[in-house]
Amino acid sequence: MSKFRIISIKKAFLIIFFYILIFIGYGYYTYEKEFSKELEKIDNELLMGANAVTLLLAPNYHHKDFNLSQISEEEYLQSTKKLSKFIRYTNLAYIYSLIQDKEGNVHLSSSNATKEQTEKNSPEPDTFLIYNAQVAKKLFDHNISEPVFNVFNGKWGKFRSVYILKHACDGYPYIVGANYKFQRIASLQQHILSKIAYLIVPLIIIIALYVFANYFVFIYLRNSLAKKSKALKEALEYDSLTHLPSKRKLLEDVKKDKETLPIAILDINKFSIINDIYGSDYGDRYLQYTATVLHNRLRTNMRLYRLDSDAFAIICTQHRPLEQFEKYIEEIVRTCASKKFIYKNYNSKILLTAGVSDTTRKDNPLIRAEIALKKAKEGGEKVRVYSEDIDCNNHNKEVLDDILHAIDNGKVFAYLQPIYDIHAKKIIKYESLMRLEKRDGTIATPDYFLDIAKHTPFYKDLTITMLNHVVTCAKKHPDLHFSINLSSLDIENQELMESLIETITKAGVEEQLTIELLESEEFKDFDYLFAFIKKTRKRGIKISIDDFGSGYSNISSTIELDIDYLKIDGSLIRNILIDERYEKVVRSIINFAEEMEAKTIAEFVENEAIADKLIELGIDMLQGYYIGKPSPTII
Repeated sequence: MSKFRIISIKKAFLIIFFYILIFIGYGYYTYEKEFSKELEKIDNELLMGANAVTLLLAPNYHHKDFNLSQISEEEYLQSTKKLSKFIRYTNLAYIYSLIQDKEGNVHLSSSNATKEQTEKNSPEPDTFLIYNAQVAKKLFDHNISEPVFNVFNGKWGKFRSVYILKHACDGYPYIVGANYKFQRIASLQQHILSKIAYLIVPLIIIIALYVFANYFVFIYLRNSLAKKSKALKEALEYDSLTHLPSKRKLLEDVKKDKETLPIAILDINKFSIINDIYGSDYGDRYLQYTATVLHNRLRTNMRLYRLDSDAFAIICTQHRPLEQFEKYIEEIVRTCASKKFIYKNYNSKILLTAGVSDTTRKDNPLIRAEIALKKAKEGGEKVRVYSEDIDCNNHNKEVLDDILHAIDNGKVFAYLQPIYDIHAKKIIKYESLMRLEKRDGTIATPDYFLDIAKHTPFYKDLTITMLNHVVTCAKKHPDLHFSINLSSLDIENQELMESLIETITKAGVEEQLTIELLESEEFKDFDYLFAFIKKTRKRGIKISIDDFGSGYSNISSTIELDIDYLKIDGSLIRNILIDERYEKVVRSIINFAEEMEAKTIAEFVENEAIADKLIELGIDMLQGYYIGKPSPTII
């Protein structure tokens, strides 16, 4: 999936600035090109005007012996009129002829001038000067044959001029010239710049509007996604029946707490029997009533959560002696036992059993409370507080012995559960589920041994054994795909992962395998996780998020992970036909997956009705007892 990348305001300004530079460069290039063309036209007009002077004046006008002072005023005016009449049809300001007499004086014959003005040969500023005397003298002195263009300020303004040295038929030198008002050139420059501005400025405005429009669209999409993510998170963090915070929320709150605080799990005795006898409606009302009684008995700095169908948890948010918290839980259990729930002429007592975690260490307080609860049920106690002796010396030792027995005797198996593809209309994939044979010969699921195995050096052996089973199955069935669950403990063991990927690559089954990451796992190093996913997907191995809808992971982290599948948690699927809120959550996850371009897999599909509902919602794949139970062989 292409990740959303929100453009920042700084980047938006950089984009606009970049385009402005491009257009300014284009404008400068266009201006230079256009102005050069126009200047060439002006210079051609200057040359034409200067060369016309020779033709317009009398043939003997430039002879060596010609004396300008002997010409009458009327004759001079006639010459001036000729020159002036010529430039009426041009853009020239003046055309003129310069003759140097024997004494070195320069005489001017010009359009728009009188004889009296031409005889004022003083270089003072108030004289009639329409040419650059220094340039004219340079042409006379050095006999320059090429036209000389010049810009100068005269009495009558700023001009661009041309000077051409010519020779009369008797070889006598004279200069013809022409002036073009610089004001017209400046107007021409402004005209060219205006044309470019009319072209470029609208483009810059359009680009700026486009960039900012995209920016605000992205902001809107980000906020919209954030709202949907928040709504989905709230739906997952709060129980729809009792409106209490869920197990997911409890785990997050425990993680945030800096102190080691006690947790109590309160389990309703024989709730499944009540639910079966009186029906699910009665059971739901019973749970709501129990939640109300517990909530009303909460003290200051206490929080109540609903964990499972028949279990609640109470956490103390401030430090207090464990003995005091234990007495409080005992009081709650007694209070609830004195209550009766009456609904539809049926009544039931609220009988609870509680397990309380200790405060010796912060890690896994919920597990320690569950162990205490289990021991309380086994011993027929109302409340039991966790202690090391009931954990390590009994249950953990038994589980550890079973793990060692299975590893030593090759009793670790891969049970395969089929996954049905809605679009292909067939089973195309199997999830590999770890099982081991205990010392008594029974088959144990991961719920029995996996958490304890993770705290031992033997956990790595279990992972390697499972992978070898999966690789073998993939080689035997090249037309099928297989998935394997890896925990954060597996993935963050870089040496183990390199070995596993090497095994998969050598077997040539990369395209058949999917690695399932448990959403309930907490990854310490997300940078390494991202790198691992990128590396494995590059080799053709696909990535799936398992149990989506529970655990530590959040929506933003899932967005960052470039995954192929989202496997929806079974607790949501089970209730999809019972509670409309669960249906809404599942629909939201499916829509979310579509946005991420990931396929969705529904777990715990137990009957046809659930399957039909999921197909209606747009699920991609189905997994559960309705499709097939886990089996040591391919179905």
